[in-house]
Amino acid sequence: MRLTTCLLAVTAIACLAGSLTMPVLRYANRDFARHDIFIATGEAPALPLLAVPVFFMAAVVIVAALSGAHTREAGAFGLAAGAFQLLGIGETIRVRRDHVIMWDGIAPNGEPIGGTEQPELWWGLAFAAAAGFALVAAGIVQIEEHRYRAPEQRHGP
Repeated sequence: MRLTTCLLAVTAIACLAGSLTMPVLRYANRDFARHDIFIATGEAPALPLLAVPVFFMAAVVIVAALSGAHTREAGAFGLAAGAFQLLGIGETIRVRRDHVIMWDGIAPNGEPIGGTEQPELWWGLAFAAAAGFALVAAGIVQIEEHRYRAPEQRHGP
């Protein structure tokens, strides 16, 4: 179970690191590519605030799994960090309508044109969600490991 916990936590870190380089919300019209929303730039509403705690909690889960100390507490913290990551993803999906771009112009024939562009969910958001789910799963596995260990092998209450 320790190996499973470590692999899930490493997966969470890798997925979150991958999501930093990809847009979470992307405009289909590539004329507006400079307005794509990334976690690393802090434009996504809640995800940048959660990126550091998720990295930190994944590291804590890995250390606790390798050392075997206080698995229930580290598992609960990992579970909570993953749940908050998923809440941040939900918030990003909810506020994507706030990033609508309205444009207008004049066609070569002199006719006025215009439109709106709304960002679409993109792979960066999927990787961030995978990180949240992996951390939740690592927390659950670590809590269950504590439950199935013999009482004399447990650390903590």
